[in-house]
Formats: sequence, structure tokens, C-alpha cells
Amino acid sequence: MHAALSPRLWKWINGLGLGGLLPFFALAALSVAGAAPEHQVMAEDWIYVYGLSIVTFVGAVSFGLALADSRADEALRVKWLVWSVCPSLLACAVLFLPAWCRPFALGLIAIAALAMDYLLQGALADAKPWLRLRTVLTTGAVLSLWTVSACGIYRLMQAHSWEMLLKAG
Repeated sequence: MHAALSPRLWKWINGLGLGGLLPFFALAALSVAGAAPEHQVMAEDWIYVYGLSIVTFVGAVSFGLALADSRADEALRVKWLVWSVCPSLLACAVLFLPAWCRPFALGLIAIAALAMDYLLQGALADAKPWLRLRTVLTTGAVLSLWTVSACGIYRLMQAHSWEMLLKAG
């Protein structure tokens, strides 16, 4: 992966990847310091949608590897294909959870996706730069997602609404 990419291309990959953290950070900040409760609720919804798109994108990388990496044996390529659809399916299933815990569940999916990347791509000698970047991106995304989820729990606890906590969504 790395050997085939120029330093200029890696600058773009790193820049776009790190830039992709900005919506996570902005939505976490809105959740913490939103001027009105509806802004905080909006942050829960938006970070869910953005997080879903990101974990789907991460799965697509594995799909692309399965198609493009002719050096990998067929069994590994099949594993990449099967895994590649899992993040988006799991993220869609999260929609059925209460709104306050959707970001938390997406964080768990992001961690699982990173673990699978290490398992499935770790065998590639040139995957190390990509996996390092994925670790940084996943850490930033998960911290943001979990911040929004924690704010949602706090808001519901402040309202003393345990029934809302279980049904919110």
C-alpha cells in the first residue's frame, strides 16, 4: 500500500483523513456547549449520520483492497470482501437504539473496524502507515462519539427521566 503511493499522495491521504475529524470535533463541542438543548440533540443526530458514513467508508477500503491487491491470496481477499460490508450493516442497525447511545455504539463499531484492519491488513508490509493513520483517526472519532453519547446521558439524567433514557430515540 505505502510503497505504491508517492509522498505527495500520502500528504493528501493524511490531510483528508485528519480533516475528516473536524466534523466529529465540532459536533462533540456542540453537544458539550450547545446554546440550547435542541442543539445538543441535533449533535446526537448529526454525529450518528456522519459516523455511519465514516464507518461505511472504512469498510469500503477493505472492499477496495479485495479488488485491487492481486498479491494477496484469495482467502484473504474473501475475508476482506465479507468484512467490508459489516461496518455499514452494523452502523445501520444502530439506528434502532435510543438516540443517546447511537454515538457510543458507533464508537464500538469503529474500534472493531480498526481491530479488523489490523487483523486483515497487518500481514501487508506496506500497510503500516495506513494503520497508524487509522489509529489516530479512530481515536479522535471514538472520543468525539463517546463525548456526544455521554452528554446525551447527562442531559437525560438531569431531567430525572429514566423512562426517557430507555425510550429516547
